[in-house]
Amino acid sequence: MNRTICTLFDALKPENFRHLVSAAKEISGYNAETKMFKAPSLALHMGTNLKILCDVALKVVIEKRHLPNLRWEDDREKKTEIKELKKLISGHWCNELSSLALKNLKEKHWEKPTELPLTSDILFN
Repeated sequence: MNRTICTLFDALKPENFRHLVSAAKEISGYNAETKMFKAPSLALHMGTNLKILCDVALKVVIEKRHLPNLRWEDDREKKTEIKELKKLISGHWCNELSSLALKNLKEKHWEKPTELPLTSDILFN
């Protein structure tokens, strides 16, 4: 969706929040016309997973671990970016995705017919 994002650390910037929301909608099968998800539970879990990912990335930066193909110039700036992205996810993921996905899940639950036992199943012989 954004060709400038090449690594995980490239994605973990607050300015990429919109791209992360769009990507989550895409992989969850969101249909803008019907406002429905093919996999609403995946959309719900993506926000949690992204917050966990921010925590892991922050740990890598704090520990000053340098992994292959992952470079950043300023540790302080990278920590700030990750923390700000996590704040955006914590504060706005619900408005962007989770509330709609939860609504979809509840509606799917309502649409399932409740199976009642047959009279023959509950009669005592």
